Amino acid sequence: MLTQEVVHSVSVTVSKNKDQVFNYIREGKNLSEWLVGTPDVTEISPGEYEASRVEIRYIFIESLPSSDPEGQDLVYFDVGAERDKMNRRIMAILSPVAAKENKMPQCHIELVAGRTSDMSDVRWQDVCDRHEAEIHNLKLILDR
Repeated sequence: MLTQEVVHSVSVTVSKNKDQVFNYIREGKNLSEWLVGTPDVTEISPGEYEASRVEIRYIFIESLPSSDPEGQDLVYFDVGAERDKMNRRIMAILSPVAAKENKMPQCHIELVAGRTSDMSDVRWQDVCDRHEAEIHNLKLILDR
């Protein structure tokens, strides 16, 4: 769970099942495809990545699959400019969408970003704008 009091949430439904989405989002090598302004991501240890963005230089990914196929899977992203000062600031909530007549199962993705106390209004607006773009990137990629 995120601990910040102020959050920004965006969501979308994609035409992949929950397991496919979970496997894509929790894989750090895929971050450069959908995380805005992060063209280079390198794994530095299992689940920990170094990115080419100044404000998000380090990313640690923790993925928590649900034991219930109808339950929600969670992916947490601890991020920060310094490796020893990362904050759990981004979360993906993945929920299955029941298949309807002649349709494949789908997945609802909710991305939640938290505002830390040291963020200026300008920085927070930048986070929200990037967040909006990132959910659209995920939809474009996962609907292929």
